[in-house]
Amino acid sequence: MNESTAMPSLSLEGQVALVTGGGTGIGRAIALEFAEAGADVAVAGRRFEALEEVAGEVRARGRRALAFQTDVSVRTDVLRLVEAVVGEFGAIDILVNNAGTTSEFRGAFVDHPEEVWDTNYETNFKGYFHCCQLVGKHMIERGKGNIVNVASIGGFTHHQKSPSPYSVSKASMLVNAKGLSHEFGAHGIRINSIAPGYVETDLGPASDGLKSEDVAARTVIGRVATPCDIAHIALFLASDLSRHIVGETIVADGGGYR
Repeated sequence: MNESTAMPSLSLEGQVALVTGGGTGIGRAIALEFAEAGADVAVAGRRFEALEEVAGEVRARGRRALAFQTDVSVRTDVLRLVEAVVGEFGAIDILVNNAGTTSEFRGAFVDHPEEVWDTNYETNFKGYFHCCQLVGKHMIERGKGNIVNVASIGGFTHHQKSPSPYSVSKASMLVNAKGLSHEFGAHGIRINSIAPGYVETDLGPASDGLKSEDVAARTVIGRVATPCDIAHIALFLASDLSRHIVGETIVADGGGYR
């Protein structure tokens, strides 16, 4: 059976994945989903204890793991991260840009503190930039790779009266990824994004002062996503089952708000 007719699968056997923001929530779920699919997994983030717990769970599934404390907004941190993962595992086949933050400030645009915008931009977009650029160089040298971005439905629209720095930073990620897919695609690297709606995490409904049941009632299917829901999509995009999908964004918001 040749490559054009071979049946692709969800298996990540023999691959190495790097998941940023991998200590909790969506990142943790993705790391464990990838381990179940056969990948060795490096998790990066700011809270080392949480990362170590996830690394232990990956090892319990029979895969190699690495926990590495990293602030993705700091370029030297990301450079050390990439060097550590390549040194430990020999390569990075899959990058998941999941690290993110948001702000509790909900005032009018004219009252937005500059530091609120700086914080969102530095982590949500600049952190993504550092990871894509530094891991991308490694992938280009190898002539292959796969990048999955965890963005947000907020990158398309939001329900606040004034612009949200979180939404703007996520929109920047989505726009950049669309263009970057052309440059990276020429080197055998796929890049795609996921735009979740509310997910039951620390950045879920409660972070906006909302109740999960109220958010669920406004979706078409009547539920709020779990981290595992997003991890399933990430696995699909990281696997050969999505090998002909490039530069796209999968919206996962339960059908939108009614």
